[in-house]
Amino acid sequence: MNDKWEIYTRGTIPLHRVDFFKAMARAIPKTGKKHSLLIFYVNEGEKLWWSWSKKEITEWGNSLLAGLAKKKKCDEYYRKYIAAVKKAVGATEKIRKMNLAKASNADLIKFYDYLEKEAGLAVGFSMIDLDAFDSVSENFLTKILKSKLSENKISVAEQGFSDLYRALSAPIYQTFVSREEEAIIKLARQKKVSDREIAKIYQEFWWVCLGWENLRPRIMHYYRREIAKRRRERNMKKVLADRAEHLKKISRQRQEALKKYHFGDKVKYWLEIFDQFAYLHDLRKEMQVRTVFANNLLLNEAARRCKIEKNGREFFTHEEIKKILAGGQIDKKEIARRLKAVAVIAGKNGIKLISGDKAIKLRKKEMANAGGDIQEFKGTGATKGKVTGTVKVCQGAQEGFKKIKPGDILVTGMTLPDYVPIMKISRAIITDEGGITCHAAIISRELGIPCVVGTKIATQVLRDGMTVEVDADKGMIKILS
Repeated sequence: MNDKWEIYTRGTIPLHRVDFFKAMARAIPKTGKKHSLLIFYVNEGEKLWWSWSKKEITEWGNSLLAGLAKKKKCDEYYRKYIAAVKKAVGATEKIRKMNLAKASNADLIKFYDYLEKEAGLAVGFSMIDLDAFDSVSENFLTKILKSKLSENKISVAEQGFSDLYRALSAPIYQTFVSREEEAIIKLARQKKVSDREIAKIYQEFWWVCLGWENLRPRIMHYYRREIAKRRRERNMKKVLADRAEHLKKISRQRQEALKKYHFGDKVKYWLEIFDQFAYLHDLRKEMQVRTVFANNLLLNEAARRCKIEKNGREFFTHEEIKKILAGGQIDKKEIARRLKAVAVIAGKNGIKLISGDKAIKLRKKEMANAGGDIQEFKGTGATKGKVTGTVKVCQGAQEGFKKIKPGDILVTGMTLPDYVPIMKISRAIITDEGGITCHAAIISRELGIPCVVGTKIATQVLRDGMTVEVDADKGMIKILS
């Protein structure tokens, strides 16, 4: 297995949707980091590879943790992050509410530039920082906990430590997916619901179903339908009570563990940071999907008036679309090559785009598949539970909707909001990426589904139809047949 790259895989994500390379390059100096970061994006047919330099993303993560260790810098970091995300989201809303059909070509170019300027910092450092945090945070917290146990002369068996780690690190946080559902249930319990009340939910949550693949937002009718559907249920009050109890239980378990093992203020401080990063994960998802959605609105309008064919339009960069709007020509042969495969390498030497057979050759050279004779591998157990089931490997949510049947085990690179309906019917969830604060970990806790995250190799080792045992208590995956 090639040890150069920290590899994340997805279903196909066209170049236009991930064209944030300039934004990241510009954001890096603003973070105060002195080292560079090598990024490798490849979209080949129906599959995407997004990779960070393993060495550099680890250095970045360790540098981030060092800064977070200081309360003043930590508070400053949160303020900077949240302000950048709010600025980005504000820009996406302006684009969404514009009548783009009445804008001139020059205006559309300005809107592209405006969105890149306003969202650039948030897109740039949030994409890097959260992946960097996830790559090092588990080992970091494990060392702190074990050091404190040793200092207090307390011996804990391996399984006991896994349970303790899970109880302490589970974020005390309610996701936006859960908040949306709770808002729908509360309206469903009312005798009458006004259009104004439905519009309020719509304005707050219209983007929740968006992902890297799905760019179709919620509409007002969705909420009317969901409210009517919920009204036919008799357990709405219990669902709300269970949600409130879920967070109380997590908080209670943490407090009991902190007291029982005499962990003290240092451990408590880092657990609060883990809570905050669960919230930042949600903020990043909101900012990312809304930014991609806004850029797609601009693309569709540019394509309409410049007669850019639907097949391939999303494989132009933002700069290329702006040049076409300014009167430039469309290179159909180049787009045909990109539809086959396109790669981007971005780092201290600039940004280089490669397409077609050359991109495929580069991907094969740089990335070796894991697999072989591996029969058992490990990740982080995000929730408790031990189940056996049939594997379905899904590179994206759209593939998941086609493949996953009730009781299957979902195996994927990572999950996003558009995965939630699939997660609800899965027996268990296994991901390549993420840590205890990632989307899959938090949603699986809310759903009570066994989940193992951060395996690195699940999508490469496992195949559709395999029977596996998922031991989320230990974070172990065992191939049975």
